[in-house]
Amino acid sequence: MILPGETKLLIHLAQRVVVRRWTQQKLKTLALLLVVALGVSVFLSIGLTNRAAINSFSSFTGVVAGESQYYVRSTIGSLDLADARSVRTALIKTEASLFPTLEMMASVEMAESQENYKLIGVDFLASASHLYRTSQANRELQGSRIENMGVFDYLAQGNSLFAPSSVASRHQWQAGDDILFNLGSEQIEFRYSGEIPLIASDANSELPLLVMDLYALARLADRVGQIDRIDITLPSELRTQSYLEKVSNLLEQANPGNWVIESNAERIKTGSAMTLALRSNLRALSALSLLIAFLLVFQALDSSVSQRREEIASLRSLGVTVRQIRLLWLLEAAVIGALGGVAGIALASLTARFFSGMVNETVNALYYFTADDTLDYAYGEIGLAWVTAIAASILAGWFPARAASLTPPAQLLKKNALLGQARRAIFGKIAVLTGVLGAAAYFLPPLPAPNGHGAPIGGYISALAANACAISIGCFAMESLPLCLAPLARRYKSFLIGLSRFRKPVARHRLALGSVTVAVGMTAAMVVLIGSFEKTVTSWLEQVIHADVYVRSKQSQSAEAKNAISKEIAQAITSETQVEDSATISRFSINIYGLDTFINGYDTDYLIRKPHLSWIGSPPDNLESMKTGESAIISESFQERFNVGIGDSIDISTVLGEKTLRIIGIQSDFGNESGSLGVDQIVLEKWTARDDAQGIALHLKSDVDLEAFVSDLETRYPALEISPNRVLKDQATAIFHQTFAITYALEGVGLFISVIGLGAMLFSLTLERRVEISALLRLGMSRASLASVGITEALALSALGIVLGIMLGLVQGWILIYVVNKQAFGWTLSLSIPWNSLLLLGFATLLAGLFVSWRISWWSSGLPAQQEE
Repeated sequence: MILPGETKLLIHLAQRVVVRRWTQQKLKTLALLLVVALGVSVFLSIGLTNRAAINSFSSFTGVVAGESQYYVRSTIGSLDLADARSVRTALIKTEASLFPTLEMMASVEMAESQENYKLIGVDFLASASHLYRTSQANRELQGSRIENMGVFDYLAQGNSLFAPSSVASRHQWQAGDDILFNLGSEQIEFRYSGEIPLIASDANSELPLLVMDLYALARLADRVGQIDRIDITLPSELRTQSYLEKVSNLLEQANPGNWVIESNAERIKTGSAMTLALRSNLRALSALSLLIAFLLVFQALDSSVSQRREEIASLRSLGVTVRQIRLLWLLEAAVIGALGGVAGIALASLTARFFSGMVNETVNALYYFTADDTLDYAYGEIGLAWVTAIAASILAGWFPARAASLTPPAQLLKKNALLGQARRAIFGKIAVLTGVLGAAAYFLPPLPAPNGHGAPIGGYISALAANACAISIGCFAMESLPLCLAPLARRYKSFLIGLSRFRKPVARHRLALGSVTVAVGMTAAMVVLIGSFEKTVTSWLEQVIHADVYVRSKQSQSAEAKNAISKEIAQAITSETQVEDSATISRFSINIYGLDTFINGYDTDYLIRKPHLSWIGSPPDNLESMKTGESAIISESFQERFNVGIGDSIDISTVLGEKTLRIIGIQSDFGNESGSLGVDQIVLEKWTARDDAQGIALHLKSDVDLEAFVSDLETRYPALEISPNRVLKDQATAIFHQTFAITYALEGVGLFISVIGLGAMLFSLTLERRVEISALLRLGMSRASLASVGITEALALSALGIVLGIMLGLVQGWILIYVVNKQAFGWTLSLSIPWNSLLLLGFATLLAGLFVSWRISWWSSGLPAQQEE
């Protein structure tokens, strides 16, 4: 705390000491602020994109129905018109407006690709009624560009479709144009009728969204009588707690047992829980990048203390107290954090858009459809990033501030002393303590998480402790570098001088080593995780993808896609004369014990006839029992989420009542972390009243020309994705690498900052050694030899950091695979160490260190001997 009367003194000292130094070293100060800004921007960008991913879960509904207070959906499959009547009857005496909704995915063929859109069918009559009841009867459908047409005119057309202005302008659609869309298993022509008729004035009108009448969409998509969800909206004046409770109670009383009733807050939590593991891991990676950036702040402030030791001693002699000097350095650290944080917030407007696309692709592939690039610059996220930047800077500046405050006046006589030296033994003790902590945390059980999996708090603590342990080992081993490289030092004087600087290393040596170790360790850990994941998934794909051809809707790339292949088309394809054997699979969302997952309908005879699932443990020998509707198989993630195993029973709610299923087998499935429950397809048809298929597997006769067969199907069924075995495997592998794209980017940021830290260390120490450099030049050492001194110092430190980083990466990779991944996602991976990638990582980092050190060392060797700092 600053005492009364100290503020004026601190401001004066800051102007005379801090600001003067910053103006003298403009480039160095600017570089430091930019590095801090980069770390903050990455941290904030991940926070903003995570927030956008959560918001996009319900943003599509908000465009059409405004903010709904309750949502009703089925525990399995779809609702029907009888459910809609029951909800209406239950709320008949309330002022609630009901919006029955049907959701599909539609795509438009582009020149070289296709664009996917969420197509929402909403009851136009209900929308018009809502406008009337909320005193908006005179409002036209917002955005409509067709004159003199009302709701009934649009209904009469039967295929009227609305789109955001951004979508219409990109495709150059004009009102009245007929547009061909891929919808499920067919291509259907829609008529563009204008911009989306917004009900909510604050809704995002730039979403990849299409809207049409519910019943028209149901007829065109062969889903007559089906409803995906009912949105319930109340007038703003009735959204009191008591009225909301009244509506909730009425809905619960009318619930036949197969409804999921969610408030708006609960629905947002559902979307948040689905992506929890992904968001947590991305936040952890971004925090590591921020940590590396603030190690550089620590290094810069330590350099400042060392370079200004005489000035500090003078201030002490003039009566400035120990406490005031400490506050001065902490003030400088806070200002660095504040300014770097502001710059980082500004930079995040660019980096967030870069990361947003990657996060959207991952969320789209694993969870639900989102292509919304709109970022909500929430004050909470911005404030968190800025406060984190200031707090981290103050923490980074604490030890330099302490060193500055302990500088005695007598140090005026020790012009060549370097500050920041620490006892070697303390690092050995820290290494042992953090090693024990990491080992103990490894065995901690996960905390319960909203998504049904666990929060791997023990894994995170263990990984953090491993970082501290590796850095401590490096700090302990650094003083042994001259001894280990003695044969090389005896042959070259420049090597001898460069290595001699590790006999009494200063804090900046350790900080630079720490940043390299952490960055390489983070990258190496992800290399091990990705390599193990790729090996496991590739092996899994080889086993489960064994048919010759696979057929699915072109919109099925999204995990949320509800587009299916109609029974008629599926039967026509499987009846082709070239087909020897075939099977279809059905897939629906299901809510079990309050958690959303998937239920798959398998052709049981095909599972027995063509064994292809990858089983954990022994394959079940009683698959035939699935036909009775009393047995089921589950995926490994399902087992982890619901804590069930072979022999256990699980209850599900269907339109036919409660069903109890006995688990007879567990399969490996890396499609998503929600898990899946597998039952017989015919049984599932009875429970859902749906006979469409999500996919078709075809085994061709031996004499069939594969390419000709695929080409023929593509011509006759242009709305379907017809993939040969090899192509489907390649697509799966591409999606796998796509989901890790953001990880690669975060690793690159961390490595970049660590190399900058290495250069900053060498730069600051070079300036402090001007007297030593001048003496060596006078003794006849050439400029090249002098430059090699700095290069030796940097490369030795880099090499140590790389070796420790790769070892740290192996440890963290083990933790990620067997603790974090298992507890957060429920997947078991086979460990695979890609040594070639690790060696390439080490070589690339060493090469970057060589380049930076050569540039700085060559520059410093040419400085005039008497040049001022």
